[in-house]
Amino acid sequence: MRLKLRPLGFFLAAGIAAASPLHAASVIYSDGLTHTLPGDPAFTDGDWIRLESQSRLVVQASVLVTGSFDTSAIEAFGGPAIVTAPCATARIGGGEIMGGDAVGILDETTPISGLAATGGAGVDLGSTGAGHEMGLKATGGAIRGGDASAIVDETIDRVEARGGPGLVLDGGTATLQGSGVGGGDATSEGSYGENVARSGDIATLMPGSILLVQGGTHTAGLAHAANGIYVQGNATAHGGHGLNLSEGATAVVHAGSIESGSAWVDADFVSGDATAIPGNALRADDGTRVAIYGGTFTTGFAATSSSGSPHIVPPVAALRLDVTGSANATYLTILGGTFRGDMSLEIPYTDATPPPGRSWPGAELYLVGGDFDSGGDVDLRLSHPGVFTILITRGTTTVNGNPITLPMPTSGTISGQLYMDPTFESTYELQNGAILLVPEPMVGLVPGLLTLGTFARFRQRLRHRTGT
Repeated sequence: MRLKLRPLGFFLAAGIAAASPLHAASVIYSDGLTHTLPGDPAFTDGDWIRLESQSRLVVQASVLVTGSFDTSAIEAFGGPAIVTAPCATARIGGGEIMGGDAVGILDETTPISGLAATGGAGVDLGSTGAGHEMGLKATGGAIRGGDASAIVDETIDRVEARGGPGLVLDGGTATLQGSGVGGGDATSEGSYGENVARSGDIATLMPGSILLVQGGTHTAGLAHAANGIYVQGNATAHGGHGLNLSEGATAVVHAGSIESGSAWVDADFVSGDATAIPGNALRADDGTRVAIYGGTFTTGFAATSSSGSPHIVPPVAALRLDVTGSANATYLTILGGTFRGDMSLEIPYTDATPPPGRSWPGAELYLVGGDFDSGGDVDLRLSHPGVFTILITRGTTTVNGNPITLPMPTSGTISGQLYMDPTFESTYELQNGAILLVPEPMVGLVPGLLTLGTFARFRQRLRHRTGT
């Protein structure tokens, strides 16, 4: 059963929690053999699974794997549905893989300063290890992070709910094909000080992880922050990201739909901020490698409903690259795809100098193809002086209808032909000395070599990791 709490107060939450199983049973496979579901006698629908010692799991259809449910008056954690030790593998062709829900509940008999609930991951994938096959391959079924609800009815100064990610890759390798992956929802309500809801990412990639997306429809969770009790306080909802890459992670997207999480704030107070921020469809730290060949990247909606409070909905880009001074170079190559948000692409800049002991790594962003017309005031907002954004074009490219001259205008409309798309017209904005380059039109095999080079880097890392 999926636990879906609505903001109806402590007694409803407590009643649902009492009627739900607090802990799913665990099944640990550590014999190094292949276990197929349904059919394995050790597994019962609703159990969660841990894979160890190079064991292999095959999920075919009509099966439910569920992380453990947790409820607490201080801090609640849902468990992952499938967690793998290094070198174990999972093949998911059907069924439902659902992270455990977490519910934080509190009434006047338990006075504390804060309350938190965190949903479990759908799949928590450990390092694949050299000499072993890809850790996760999902060709069907559904993978989803657990929901989180934190609800209070009396004086407390902070309430936070975090939905679980659909996937956590902790140095592992994964392929998504026809499956659907989603982040868990988050609901936070009732604090007089601060109500924060953060829904789950589709996939969270830790250093050393590799993700290949070849299809499927994937959506991050919904974040809902509310306050219908007190006349003051802040309510903030953060939608989950689609693909969220830490330094040292790699992602390659060929096809599929990736949508970030929506954010909704419903607050009746008369003083305080009501802030709704959807996530980015792809957010990457510097020191990452990303190649996008196709697919659609969109941001969810942002909505606020409040009496007398400010409604703050910042513009959110489909793609965001955060450059903070990594020791590793960054490569983001876009050869196709559709990107829709308040902006299509944002590279922000918040620091005047690199962190101590670091330098800007000269991050490179290549736009070879793709549709970047989001319909907002600015499609491409480039604000970081340490990132080179390079358009690979054919034919004539113009800015504001005129031939390109240097220095480039700091804002305007750039039009022409990207090498792998027939038309290109996007508004742009350059800040803080950010660099936009449009070299002479490319001919022959140069873009092809760029494409092959990007994919070759991915293949090289994958072969090193898998020993193939």
